[in-house]
Amino acid sequence: MGTQAYGRSPKPIAALKSGAIAKALRLTPERVRDRIAGMEEAGLISGYGIVPNSRHLGVETSWYYYAFPDDDAVDRAMEKLEPVDGVAACCAFLGGLMCVGLYHRSPADLERKLRLLLALAGEGELRKFFDVEMPLVHRPLSRLDWRVVQALRPDAVRPPAEVAKDLRVSAKTVKRRLDRMANEGSVFVVPWLDGSKAEGMFLFYLLVGTGEEAGPGTLNALRRAFDGSLVSVDLLAARELGTYSLLLAAKSMSDADALRRAARKVKGVSSSRPFLFRAASESDAWVDEAIAERVAVSRGRGVQFP
Repeated sequence: MGTQAYGRSPKPIAALKSGAIAKALRLTPERVRDRIAGMEEAGLISGYGIVPNSRHLGVETSWYYYAFPDDDAVDRAMEKLEPVDGVAACCAFLGGLMCVGLYHRSPADLERKLRLLLALAGEGELRKFFDVEMPLVHRPLSRLDWRVVQALRPDAVRPPAEVAKDLRVSAKTVKRRLDRMANEGSVFVVPWLDGSKAEGMFLFYLLVGTGEEAGPGTLNALRRAFDGSLVSVDLLAARELGTYSLLLAAKSMSDADALRRAARKVKGVSSSRPFLFRAASESDAWVDEAIAERVAVSRGRGVQFP
């Protein structure tokens, strides 16, 4: 189903359909529907969100990491950084490591915010973790597009007929607009996961480094090796940490270590290092504010959209 509200390629709405998932997993649609319903009932899937391509908001997002002496230093830093403008999320890992998701509008804006983060953190070293990739956008969104996104933010699987009634358009128009935006990469619709509801399972990052023997098939080999455990993959900018950041699901610490060792057996892999989550905080209120701003600006200018 995909949990990343971003990516290099668009994610059509059809990718969330039980038929498409069943085909990819070689299962029956009925079995997939039952599994999804079970995850929703258990709260593992807490809902579905719609996230606009950040290029439409005029921002880019990058993740940076701090290496601190200990976990107490991380806690002190997180208290200072969480309310800072531009900080989208903070994650703490065991061993004195913290990652910060930072959105920025320009290189100058990024530099200013990085200086502020360093000043507030008070200690530690700041380095880039990875950049959040988004598809290129080839047309501006209309006011109606933004209104559809705004209406679906609290519940991305809300029936089109309900949205249409609020927006005073047809359900067919709502569905057509949403499909178009997803197909072109203007929005991502994803399930929100509540890891605390995953009984007997936890998520962790495995940072995998590749060596001289690595080739185009190395990443595919890693995907196959972690089939059933892999949640997502990101390309690391912090090459001192590795080449890929793999978000994996494990049932125990020994299971996580087995996954680490499995990575080392893949041809071309030179290192594998687990990062275990300790705490996390996230704020996406700025996204809602940016969407509301675009709806208001479009209305105020009297722009006519098709």
